[in-house]
Amino acid sequence: MYYSDDVSTQLLNKQLDSADIVDLLTNGDVDFGLSDTKSTPCKTYIIEGLIKNKEMVATVTNCSKKVTLERIVPSTN
Repeated sequence: MYYSDDVSTQLLNKQLDSADIVDLLTNGDVDFGLSDTKSTPCKTYIIEGLIKNKEMVATVTNCSKKVTLERIVPSTN
């Protein structure tokens, strides 16, 4: 998995760590209503879950040869 510049910055600034990301991607829920699973060549998935007991939302693009974690932001719900 690749990280966008925004996510890389969050990691460098210790706002996130790789364990947080793994936990969110493993235990989070995909919001198929907000995800774009039909686009080509890349599909976009919105994943909601907890990081350090805070509701967070991750955006992941899944292309045929590359998966990128685009951003992780606090949930607005």
